[in-house]
Amino acid sequence: MPSKVRTKNIGLIVFWVVSCLCTSVFTMLPVEKGENINLVISGALLGVLLGGISVKKLRSSHRISRNMALIMNAQLFLIVISTVIVHSTSKSLANREGLPVINQISSWIIIIISSLFPFVYRGPSNEYYLARLLNICFAFGPMMTLLSISYELLFYVCFCSTVLIWLNLEISLYRQSMYSTRRTLRSSDIQAVLFFIFFINVAFFGTGNVASLSSFSLESVYRFTTVFNPFLMGALLITKILIPFFVVSSVLGILSSSIDLQPFTLFLTVMSISDIQTINFFYLVTDYGSWLEIGTSISHFCIAELFIIFTMILFLLSRWLVGHLISPKMNRLVNRMHPKIM
Repeated sequence: MPSKVRTKNIGLIVFWVVSCLCTSVFTMLPVEKGENINLVISGALLGVLLGGISVKKLRSSHRISRNMALIMNAQLFLIVISTVIVHSTSKSLANREGLPVINQISSWIIIIISSLFPFVYRGPSNEYYLARLLNICFAFGPMMTLLSISYELLFYVCFCSTVLIWLNLEISLYRQSMYSTRRTLRSSDIQAVLFFIFFINVAFFGTGNVASLSSFSLESVYRFTTVFNPFLMGALLITKILIPFFVVSSVLGILSSSIDLQPFTLFLTVMSISDIQTINFFYLVTDYGSWLEIGTSISHFCIAELFIIFTMILFLLSRWLVGHLISPKMNRLVNRMHPKIM
């Protein structure tokens, strides 16, 4: 990183180091985890606190309108309500009183409204990119809260903070250049691709080894149903795993336009590198040892194979979520021609 960029963004770099250290802790935690509502509440409080500070800062700098600030505060309020539901439901189940009907209905209503909101409301094309990404992070916050039983929500907060800071650092690095039109891929852009693949792997294994079915705990879905339904429970658990992917894919979509690349450029580079990753896992497949070792090696290879399909789907979702936004560089030109948002 050039010294000029480092000096100008010293605060951002400090937050980047802290967020990376916090996120790295979760990859070393044990896969098997019991219910710990205090960790869920801590994650919700941390998320609401950081979210509230971000909304206030964006509003004070006139990056978002008053209506958008109200929407984002409403999303944070839904996270608070979800936390209350989690605590109430956990207490009721511990006392063997069953799942309260009002809690069950409220949980379904919250995740449906909150999760569908970023897909339905896309906002204006000149919306500040960080506001849109925060909107997406807040939208999946209630679902992550309701599906958490331990440190998953803390991981989600740290992970979102890390990828958002990474995006700002990448934009700060590129902002030193004088490009004003679309350009071709350069060797320095491989750094962004490698970071994206790294974050995808962190999202996969940050809250447990998803290659092993033993890491799935049915306690996560007891806020929605206590009647055994493998398809519904499986869908909820898989959605919980995929939530961080929506965030990092949206960040990649913003990054592609921010550094003046065609939308498919970074995507195709990711696909090429993932092939090399798949070959690596293929040679790590073993047919000796315990059943856990054999199953884990095969599962890792299958995940690497499916990574290409996941990447394609996530890329399409990111285009829908943030593809309508103009690049931050063009956004600055628009802001010069129009007054700031009040």
